[in-house]
Amino acid sequence: MEPLQGVIDQQKCNTVFENKMTEATQIQAMLERNQVVPVIVLARSRTGSNLLVSLLNSHPQIRVRGEKCSRLAGREVGEVLLEAFSTRSPRVRIAGFKVFYYHPNDDSSETLWQILLGLSGLKVIHLKRENILKTLVSRKIASVEDVWKNKGESQQERSQELPTVRFSEKELADGFAQTRAWENWGEELFQHQPTFSLTYEDLVQQRREMMSRVFAFLGVDDLGTETVLEKQNTRSLHEVIENYEELRSAFTESPWSRFFSD
Repeated sequence: MEPLQGVIDQQKCNTVFENKMTEATQIQAMLERNQVVPVIVLARSRTGSNLLVSLLNSHPQIRVRGEKCSRLAGREVGEVLLEAFSTRSPRVRIAGFKVFYYHPNDDSSETLWQILLGLSGLKVIHLKRENILKTLVSRKIASVEDVWKNKGESQQERSQELPTVRFSEKELADGFAQTRAWENWGEELFQHQPTFSLTYEDLVQQRREMMSRVFAFLGVDDLGTETVLEKQNTRSLHEVIENYEELRSAFTESPWSRFFSD
């Protein structure tokens, strides 16, 4: 029975591979037909991806969607990607979406990543945040408040409403290590694709220069940028983290100590 099972498993593998190739071929054909360059913004949550996508979409030749592959909800990956890379405007020359290292959340297969790797001409914008502690704080606050974007309220209004948070030493250590592992995984996965890496800190502090370089990487003219998004938390870490001093002391001799230079 074992040899027969092996044949069946091989047949299944061949079928899956052929289906992936068919999906990739369909997506590639659509991109070539529309003369569109595919792009993804690769990141994890709370690294400024909403800000970057907003700035990219302020360019008339760029269309970057949100987390199209966050959940497939029973749909085929190829179907979702066809939608993610599609465009109805003849002006658009760069099309894509943002994707987190752990997407899709409801599919443990590697189909998404295999199809992306098979796309000719795919460009990757890899966004990170230098201070991972601020990423973890931002995510915890957003989860508590269920606020993932800030478009209208002033910084003073937001500052008065934001709660304080607490972390255990293990919670932070795991968060630091997991985020770094994701970043390294992304770099290795797309090591043969054209990639532009930037940090949230550079995007905030040197927005004009960084976006000019991003546009050059994508092959479009620099027409300037605009966005309605604002920073959600303007308080220092020791104001937001209730047990900040305790944690800073615990991580003094660790590789993560620099994250506490608030």
